[in-house]
Amino acid sequence: MPSENVGKITEIKRVKKKWEICFSNYAPISLHDEVYVEYYFYIGKEISKKEYEEILTREKLENGLSYAKNILSKKSYTEYEIETKLTQKNIQKDEISKIIKILKEEHFLNDADYMREYVELCTEKNIGKYRIIEELKQKGIPSFLLATIDFPKEKEDEKLIAQLNNLWRKKASLSKRKRRDVLLESLQRNGFSYSDAMEKIKEFEKKEPEVDERAKLRKEYDKMKLYSYDNQKIYRRLRARGFSHEDILAEIKEIKDEVY
Repeated sequence: MPSENVGKITEIKRVKKKWEICFSNYAPISLHDEVYVEYYFYIGKEISKKEYEEILTREKLENGLSYAKNILSKKSYTEYEIETKLTQKNIQKDEISKIIKILKEEHFLNDADYMREYVELCTEKNIGKYRIIEELKQKGIPSFLLATIDFPKEKEDEKLIAQLNNLWRKKASLSKRKRRDVLLESLQRNGFSYSDAMEKIKEFEKKEPEVDERAKLRKEYDKMKLYSYDNQKIYRRLRARGFSHEDILAEIKEIKDEVY
């Protein structure tokens, strides 16, 4: 019946990277190559309304698939991350499921491979297991895959020591208590447990010659004086480095009146 037809195809032309199909009495449609070759288009061909809607649905699917393949060609993502990005493009849930299925079949998506590569990259950066697991959870890696990751104790200790080596001298200007607190916070943030971090910090402290905290305080004070800091500023900076109020005043008597 005529009412069931969209109309005859009046023109087929290439517009940029797509095919534009024009009709006698309906809006033109623009198609990816992958969709265009699935249908037999020619001038004068009549397309039913059902066929027209089918083509539109197929093109919408191809739009989402093309977008996903494009971003995956630049960077790896998990299934969850791709689903999120497709949702943000206002693609329907059933279409997203189809896109994910195609991407997996064509080896664009593989959570197990992504996880292995991510663990290797984090290991090279000496990141601890707890941070790695938490970040993978946030990326949507399922629990059954996370359970397959092996974190040998020796390797975790190596990473922790490497992190500690990098931080130890950088925090040398802090008081012993303050340095320990800062190192613990940093190591835990980078994925190591409190107990493991504390154990290694104590080992480092034992290897280091006993430091006179008051001598360290005086050394830091002398450095600050070179920058012509006023005594109030020096006091605040020394407190920030973990030195006690009493030790600062006892060591640097000339600032006592200004602090009170």
